[in-house]
Amino acid sequence: MVARIDALLRQAGSQSPSTVVIEVGQLKLDTANKTISLGELNPQLTEAEYDILLLLASNPGSITLPARHRL
Repeated sequence: MVARIDALLRQAGSQSPSTVVIEVGQLKLDTANKTISLGELNPQLTEAEYDILLLLASNPGSITLPARHRL
């Protein structure tokens, strides 16, 4: 049983994290590396700015409200 667990842990460790790239127009968000590009630009964002941009880009055309304002 221990050998099986060790094998599963080695296998899980060898897999690279899933990369998802969200594209909205010229904006590209790489969720694995938490980087963005806008055309030829690669702006640096704070973690909070990135999280907000990711939320908006993941829900195009939607109005996103903070939880305290949701009905």
